[in-house]
Amino acid sequence: MLNTRDPKWFLLGLAGAALATAIYYLSYTLLLGYSGELINVLGVFLFFLVVCQLIAAAGFFGWKLLLATSALGLVAGVVIMLATLSRGVGGWEDLIAFLIMFQLVIAGFVLGIIMQLIHWLVQRSRAKEEA
Repeated sequence: MLNTRDPKWFLLGLAGAALATAIYYLSYTLLLGYSGELINVLGVFLFFLVVCQLIAAAGFFGWKLLLATSALGLVAGVVIMLATLSRGVGGWEDLIAFLIMFQLVIAGFVLGIIMQLIHWLVQRSRAKEEA
């Protein structure tokens, strides 16, 4: 496991973005038969780069709850995106799959921020009681 304040977290974020982009590109080409244009792949990579770097920043600062929930949100989003793409929903599966994935990523971040804030407040109140 990487330590807090280790810059390798951001390399891990870059690797995660490349992996998520590869999964996204392969799912669209294999499941839907789309030919991926370079500009679309670049846009998807930039989206995943921002998401994965935010997750890496949570690890860098030692926010374990935010790291876990946001990573789970990303994984759940990619899995449900693949499930949506594979069953087809009347021609809208590409847009619906991406929006579902985006919503789950945002839900993971929001849940992680709330949990991290609650954890911080509990730690702060315990520290006041001991003092």
